[in-house]
Amino acid sequence: MASFNATIDLMQLKGARLLSGIDQQHPGRNFICIPVDWSEIKVTENRQQPGSYRANMRVNLWPTSDKFRQACIDRRAQRGEDTADYNPPSHTIELGYSQEFLEKAKAAAKARLMKEHPEWGSDENANRDLKNAIYEAVRVRLGTAYANKPKEQSSYTGTAPAAQGFGSYQAPQEQQDPFGGGYNNDDDLPF
Repeated sequence: MASFNATIDLMQLKGARLLSGIDQQHPGRNFICIPVDWSEIKVTENRQQPGSYRANMRVNLWPTSDKFRQACIDRRAQRGEDTADYNPPSHTIELGYSQEFLEKAKAAAKARLMKEHPEWGSDENANRDLKNAIYEAVRVRLGTAYANKPKEQSSYTGTAPAAQGFGSYQAPQEQQDPFGGGYNNDDDLPF
């Protein structure tokens, strides 16, 4: 199974703000405050820890196109950066609204866009600009994910010198640890 690493920009969520002065004990501490209803964050009480909460937000990972990945490599090369070990983004991360919430968000975006661009008309099926603007208004891009590429393990391929001074197999001898613990001490295991 593939593994990924990702970066999510929480400030891309609708209405997200950077605030300080919320914690009286630490007035200089910064907080990212996100409106729960605008980002469809579901807040529930944590059953494992009564009195604490869970705040779940759905996200979607969409695979990037080969054209986009190649464009990332090309941009890097144009800046004169090394592209040999560069791993371009494999997925984009977007906020995943429920269908019900998405329909409400599209209706609100359409109403706002109609006020801003009355010349577009109200039929989004006839006006491609309106349809695209509605889509872009409700789409929240949070970041990118990268498929982790396993690094190849180099193995010694040369010829080792021949062992000298050894005869046939000899059974190992009991030895004591120079630090006094003994080799057969199960209490000394590192895990």
